[in-house]
Amino acid sequence: MYKYLNPILLYKNLFLPVVLIILLGIFTNFVVAGGALLIYLFSSRSDDIPQFLLLLLLATFILASNLSPSLSFAQNFRFLALGGALLYLFYNKGIPKNPGNYILPFAIYATFISLIFSPLGFDAVLRGLAYWLIAIVIFTLYEKSYFNFPASTSQIILGFLILVFGLNSLLIFGGPEMYLVGRFRGVMGNPNELGLIAAFSYGIIDLLKSRNETDFSRRGFLLLKIILVAIIIFTGSRTALFGLILYEITFRLFQNKLLLAVSLLTLGTLYYISLSIDPVAIIQSLGLSQELRVESLITGSGRTEVWKIAWEEIKLNPWFGQGMLYDQYFIEEYVDQNLSGVVARHWAGIWNSYLSLLMDVGIIGLVAFFFFIYKVFNLSNQRNLAAAFLVLTLFAGITESWMAASMNAFTPMFMLYWAIQSHPVNDPEEVIEE
Repeated sequence: MYKYLNPILLYKNLFLPVVLIILLGIFTNFVVAGGALLIYLFSSRSDDIPQFLLLLLLATFILASNLSPSLSFAQNFRFLALGGALLYLFYNKGIPKNPGNYILPFAIYATFISLIFSPLGFDAVLRGLAYWLIAIVIFTLYEKSYFNFPASTSQIILGFLILVFGLNSLLIFGGPEMYLVGRFRGVMGNPNELGLIAAFSYGIIDLLKSRNETDFSRRGFLLLKIILVAIIIFTGSRTALFGLILYEITFRLFQNKLLLAVSLLTLGTLYYISLSIDPVAIIQSLGLSQELRVESLITGSGRTEVWKIAWEEIKLNPWFGQGMLYDQYFIEEYVDQNLSGVVARHWAGIWNSYLSLLMDVGIIGLVAFFFFIYKVFNLSNQRNLAAAFLVLTLFAGITESWMAASMNAFTPMFMLYWAIQSHPVNDPEEVIEE
């Protein structure tokens, strides 16, 4: 067991301050945690700071998804952590040129449109700008860390994922407060978000494994991936589960060019066959009706009802959008004006990244967002894995609006993946316990 914790134990000098600052936030408030962050930044060895900030940002954004009172500090502290990272970067030779800047056209456009049209004012403007801030911070912190310590950087990221999902795997056996309507929600407090973060992390783990820069064994990587799959199953997140299946299929297709060519040639036939298949009947025959909530599979748990309303709103201003956060503002206004009493949960959001982006920034903004994806994909060093991860994350956008919220837990993880992909593999350094 000890060897599986090596990526954490070897770098406890980085993990312990992160844990202590989070505990300070939990037992006091975000201001005290922010003060501790400043003390650490001014008193620590400069070479360690990029890795520390990377860990702190990832942890804070994940915890900010949990709206429970004990973790409410993370909602505000994530802004302080991002600000602290920006101060550090500006103080140390500023912001260098890196692939994170490819999101700048989208961020500028989203900020400009929000400034002109958004009914939500400065908050919407900040959310547009935050896309670039998060991208440039994650890419730069990874770049600085990897330039100095290639192997330890991969070890630390791996250790972070082991810590997060090791803790979640223990919480599976916790009390009923760990579950929402029978679905495991873990430290994030939300089954769907935890499931998708686990799926995103699955792609990062595969990438770290392929780079061969850690001393983690193949068996260890396999065990970690099994834990992630188990967590996804316990969350009951169909999007995460189906996305993971698509990830594995895409990876194997791109790995085998002959199989990919045959699949493309037979695509028409496969589509014709799929028309005669009843997925609900197949799931029922496998005895998975309850686990996959088959009764709401076709309607996406009511999401399709929301999508129709959203599409009608999009048609009023398809090119420019109404500014960041407008998708949430619109659906809340629609519910207040057209529905009464206790409404179903699916009316709490748009639940589709593409519809949300069209409402917020229109077709122009959507194109700018995909310009970023196109550029970072072209810079990837492991194309087979990159294609699989891209399919997974784009598929997740069909039933979750993760792309339209810059300050959620998914955006930093998404940026981290492409930051790792953009760096060629160095010769692994010797991992030495400090």
